[in-house]
Amino acid sequence: MVANHVLPVIAAPRDARERAEGSLDIRQDLLDLDGGPIERLVNDGTLAPLGSGNNKQIFRVVGKPWVVAVATAGSHGSKWRAVTSEIEQLLTLNGAGVKVPSLGPVTSAEQALVDVQMQGEPAKAFIEQFIDANHALGRQESHNYPNLVADEIERVIGGRKNFSADRWANANADLTALERYFEVHKDIPDFQVVIELGSGHIYTIDPGDPTIVGNLSSHKTWLQHWRKRLNVLRPTRL
Repeated sequence: MVANHVLPVIAAPRDARERAEGSLDIRQDLLDLDGGPIERLVNDGTLAPLGSGNNKQIFRVVGKPWVVAVATAGSHGSKWRAVTSEIEQLLTLNGAGVKVPSLGPVTSAEQALVDVQMQGEPAKAFIEQFIDANHALGRQESHNYPNLVADEIERVIGGRKNFSADRWANANADLTALERYFEVHKDIPDFQVVIELGSGHIYTIDPGDPTIVGNLSSHKTWLQHWRKRLNVLRPTRL
């Protein structure tokens, strides 16, 4: 979720319960700040600065498969509106079967956001699943973006020597879910994906403001391109 940044490797949780418990732990740490500075969790070693996006600062939860995103208000609350929209979009996409990073056990943006401070300013924080992936595939505005993603899908799934049928199956399921979503729903604004290195899962990340008109026809073309690449890699026994 950080532009132009290849995130470091963190061991995946042994099961979903362990991951859920980790999200509850870091959420409680945020609540325990009682509106205080996020820097306290950096100073005590709970969080480590990781990078930044257009609207938020990202902190790695040390030793756990989570990150914390923190946004100050911005001009007239613009950054808060942006992260609220992002959370709502992620929850909607998840409900529609699209693979997205988990936000922990929350069902609304209001529930997800926690009031804190950052650099002396009021801020809002939320937790998100860490995705071990190449986050530096380039901007989706680039004409070469769909090719870069297709190459990354092939790289992660593996060639002849290191091919993984499990990673192929995961990528296939996630791409199928995206194809279905685009057939029955409107576009995903600011549509972008990353490919999880260990699993091959295709995660949709950082969705944009749903009130902004996207580019549905182009995004469908991307999916067709990725489908062709994935079909070339299809295991012969399937």
